[in-house]
Amino acid sequence: MNKISILSSLLLVIVVSSLACGGDNTTVPTKATEPASTSAPAPAATSAPTAAPTAAPTAAPTAAPVADSAGSTDSSSSGTDAASGQELSVSKGCVACHSIDGTAIIGPSWKGLYGSQEALEDGSTVTVDDAYIKESILNPTIKITKGYQPLMPVLPVSDEEIAAITAYIKSLK
Repeated sequence: MNKISILSSLLLVIVVSSLACGGDNTTVPTKATEPASTSAPAPAATSAPTAAPTAAPTAAPTAAPVADSAGSTDSSSSGTDAASGQELSVSKGCVACHSIDGTAIIGPSWKGLYGSQEALEDGSTVTVDDAYIKESILNPTIKITKGYQPLMPVLPVSDEEIAAITAYIKSLK
């Protein structure tokens, strides 16, 4: 390999590691603020009581429902797991390398990945299922998808987090 290729590869590894491992994955709650009322001050008391206008409370934002393979949304536990998996894919840095729209970036896209047959660098193929995803998260260099480099870092992830990320990947048809 020439010097430019080696330096480019090294730079890529540093950038990916920084993106995937940057931060302590803590979230800071933010206080929702209500919009300031723009109504005029209430008039002085009159003989007939009048109701002062009040601002309607706004609903707190919620995660968008995740569509299943048929395109419908699911509010059951699998839908909740998929929504949690979506949040985890951001907080753990997965989306820095794995797209959800089919675009090839540093790692394979998650769109349509679950249930597919993936060619590996060693010439074998594997069906992408729960076990393969778990193995790939816990030991990312064991089975490398053909055309990709073994750059995925090992991150601390619980079984519940793996299940949620897997549910999210399943939802990306």
